[in-house]
Amino acid sequence: MFLLLINRLVNDIEFFKIRDKPLAPFLATRLELTRARLFSGVEIPPKSNEMIKLCEDFNIDLTIHDSFFKEAFQLALAKFDKHINNNSAISIFTATRYFDPCFIQLQPHYHNILLYKDIKEFKNPTNELITEWGIYCGLN
Repeated sequence: MFLLLINRLVNDIEFFKIRDKPLAPFLATRLELTRARLFSGVEIPPKSNEMIKLCEDFNIDLTIHDSFFKEAFQLALAKFDKHINNNSAISIFTATRYFDPCFIQLQPHYHNILLYKDIKEFKNPTNELITEWGIYCGLN
């Protein structure tokens, strides 16, 4: 499962490289989505329509396999957390998202400049930077 998700991520990266789009903002979002998918699989394992149909055809209770699927998702989530969450590049990927106007406009709380203190200049922003930030975010 973990390898399948990583392979999908690699394919997505190739897609962005071909189109000459910035990768870092995309990676942070994609990694968050991947982690959320793994976490939700731990709670409620996904069941494809094919699996459901096969179990119905052979009169098999699909819920008896939930524990196996949950364990597989737990293992994948543990690997993800071990290899991805502790990577020093994650904060860079996350920080660069803030310079994408589409990201900033997604949620009003993204306008808070103090959320971006991973960026050295944003730790103690000057009045000039705060003014520029307000213009960038489209604030009055």
